Amino acid sequence: MARAPLTRTRLLTSLLWGVLISLAGGVLAVCLGPQGLAFSDAVTLFSDSTAGHILREARLTRVVLGGLCGAALSMAGAALQALLRNPLADPYVVGVSGGAAVGGTLAVVIQEPLLAGAASGWIAQLTLPLGAYAGALSVLVLIYGAARVSGRASAVAVLLSGVVFNAFCLALVSVLRLLVRAETAQSLMAWMMGSVGSETWQMVGITGLYVTVGALWLIRLAGPLHLLAQGDDAAARLGVSVERMRLQAYLATSLLVAGVVSVTGMIGFVGLMVPHLCRVIAGPDTRVNIPLSGLVGAAALMVCDGFSRALFPVFHTEFPVGAFTSLLGGPVFLVLLRRHLGSHAGAR
Repeated sequence: MARAPLTRTRLLTSLLWGVLISLAGGVLAVCLGPQGLAFSDAVTLFSDSTAGHILREARLTRVVLGGLCGAALSMAGAALQALLRNPLADPYVVGVSGGAAVGGTLAVVIQEPLLAGAASGWIAQLTLPLGAYAGALSVLVLIYGAARVSGRASAVAVLLSGVVFNAFCLALVSVLRLLVRAETAQSLMAWMMGSVGSETWQMVGITGLYVTVGALWLIRLAGPLHLLAQGDDAAARLGVSVERMRLQAYLATSLLVAGVVSVTGMIGFVGLMVPHLCRVIAGPDTRVNIPLSGLVGAAALMVCDGFSRALFPVFHTEFPVGAFTSLLGGPVFLVLLRRHLGSHAGAR
């Protein structure tokens, strides 16, 4: 099947709407929090006022980090859904996030008795994403290998294998927590619940590097992914090296997920909901869906984290954004599952 017509106007219009949504989400997220800020407070960013201090020291880094993580998870979800030709795929459901969590936790367990002092913080910031990347990629390889029969892996087999591996990874993280000090174990527990947190600009920069490389990689692969979504045979007839392209997409997806999970822990269902919403708005073309999902996903996680912060007076503690997205995403997943099963039943 040939590529669907994609005009420059259609692409630019979709991306412009995505940029506007992302900017609006960022502004709203800056204003949300335990101490709400008015839109007019943004002009006090460089002043010595209380609002300016909140913006500089806590709010901006968190909003930017939330945007990076939301964009990465959403783009990874859009790519996985195209690869597996299944709207139910996302990094959390497939098990990639679980693998990244295991890799990151293992990096912490290994380096804790070896490192001490001020240098340990910088080394951890560099090694934890690498460990998460190795874990995410390893789980993807294992899942794809387990689901592969007669040279091909069905989407249903990959999803089922991902659910199993995700449960195994969560159990393994619980075991690894027993090997570290109580303070570290407590930090790992909070990390696994999924929280953006207020990080330094250095950590935001490191995360941004991972996300930028992975995002550009996936955008470069958006054309072949669009063809692959029509089927392996159709893509091969049009000159796509299917296995090579699939490997590159898995590498890029793992890079995005690792960069996020190493900082925020496991935040579920963003990569499921956002690409589906973008397909409803802009259609199924992966060349539009991947970058648009990144922009809309950035807004979605920034706003969800803002509402999580705003719940502090209610719970007297920070409400994990991972729990927030799961409460929203669980029902959405069930609705999509029913539609998916219904479409398959109707096709018989």
